Amino acid sequence: MADPSKNDVATKNDLDNLKKELVGILVSKEEFNEQSDRLVTKEEFRQGFAKLVTKEEFRQELEKLVTKEEFRRELAKLVTKEEFRQELAKLATRKSVEVLANQVLKNTNDISEIKVRLNDIDWKIGDIREEIKMKFDAILSAVDNLSRKFDDDRTEKAAIDHALTRHDDRLDSHEVRIAHLERQIA
Repeated sequence: MADPSKNDVATKNDLDNLKKELVGILVSKEEFNEQSDRLVTKEEFRQGFAKLVTKEEFRQELEKLVTKEEFRRELAKLVTKEEFRQELAKLATRKSVEVLANQVLKNTNDISEIKVRLNDIDWKIGDIREEIKMKFDAILSAVDNLSRKFDDDRTEKAAIDHALTRHDDRLDSHEVRIAHLERQIA
């Protein structure tokens, strides 16, 4: 332990002065109790703080708002009364709609007539197709007959060729025998 005679030791007078000084700075219990009713607890502070908007939330909400420049641009896109009147003047009148309806009706009737004619033409084309099919079948039958005839002729020619080859072989063998016999006689 340190020696108290060597260190600065506070006197009773020093302690009294310190007490007076502290009494002037610190609050009394009664003052503290009066003031504590106005103070907020940690939990109350957290609950109240949780209700506040953060900087990030504030920035996000702020970004959703329209700026003056954007508002002016959108305002410039709106139609003026004069432009509206001009566009309104371009719209059809009752008379022009009636004329158009009559033209549509006439065109509808014309289309119906064309459909009837196309059906007639379709029937005629069907009949022509049947005739062509019958003629084509007859031609194919004739071609089949010719083809069979050619096959028969080819077969017959092959048979004749074979017979001629046999005869040629026999003649050759006869000539060899005759030549051999003639050599024996001579």
